[in-house]
Amino acid sequence: MILTSANHSPRRRLAAGFTLMEVLIALVIVALMSGIAFRGLSAVLDSRERLAAENRKWRDIALLFTRFEQDVTVAVNRQIRDTNNLVIPAFIGKTDPVGVYDAHLHFSRMGTGDQIGGMSDIQRVGFRYRNGAIEQLLWPVLDQAPRSKPAVIELMRGVKEFDLRYLDQTGTLQPRWPVAAQANPLPDAVQIIVGLASGERFTRIFLLP
Repeated sequence: MILTSANHSPRRRLAAGFTLMEVLIALVIVALMSGIAFRGLSAVLDSRERLAAENRKWRDIALLFTRFEQDVTVAVNRQIRDTNNLVIPAFIGKTDPVGVYDAHLHFSRMGTGDQIGGMSDIQRVGFRYRNGAIEQLLWPVLDQAPRSKPAVIELMRGVKEFDLRYLDQTGTLQPRWPVAAQANPLPDAVQIIVGLASGERFTRIFLLP
């Protein structure tokens, strides 16, 4: 009788007690489970990123409308002198601003009650659309020196449309302000339209005092 050593068996055991086939099957299972887990984690991370982007979008649009309302609803009839020492109206709405610090809309507004010093006085503020963003402009003084420049605050990005209309005393929405033959130097209301690159479009109307 010829005895065959176990060490020469084609199904010889590995040192840990598993066959080579069992180890390969285990590796395949681990690889499959890892792939499934990775795809699941990627889906969770993508969902979280989309949710964060949605939250930022709604937060930014809320901030924009809140800031716009806080300013435009306390507009006052206070003419100013610009950097060329020319007297300009208290409320100006344009469709095609051209200067570096020019705005689609700029006007004089009352200071807020919770501020002191110069910030509690009448201020000159503006809003403009520039390079896909809506910005707020804050001038340091009302009657400006030749080199007076406003502070620029970015309120929202990802914007593809920014349109303003001004309600006159006849109930007509005008594309610019002032309008000839209007007794009131301020419009009755301002309509703001914001279109986002993501496709949403928002319209709000704010009454002036």
